[in-house]
Amino acid sequence: MNLQDPGSSVAVRDEEEFFDNLHALVDQDPAPGLAALVMAVSEYADCLRNRPLGSREVLGVLSSCYEAALNEERIPRVTPDAERENENCRRALEMQRDMVMNFAGQ
Repeated sequence: MNLQDPGSSVAVRDEEEFFDNLHALVDQDPAPGLAALVMAVSEYADCLRNRPLGSREVLGVLSSCYEAALNEERIPRVTPDAERENENCRRALEMQRDMVMNFAGQ
């Protein structure tokens, strides 16, 4: 099987190696948001090879991406107010909202 981004000419020929390398990143780099970002990429790539990307999967990918942003910002206590006060959290939420709205045709 060939993992391939529909808009790209880059293909990954060995899926097992791709996922092994992806998950190894967490052990190689202590960046605060990396584990959640690896989870998002893994979920998306898994959908490309095994199942359609439905609303549940999209929610999982977007949630993991947002968790990566939260971790990167190192907010000591995550609350709705703390998220609203953080520029990067607001931008991430706005971008995700715009993506969903554009996809939904609104």
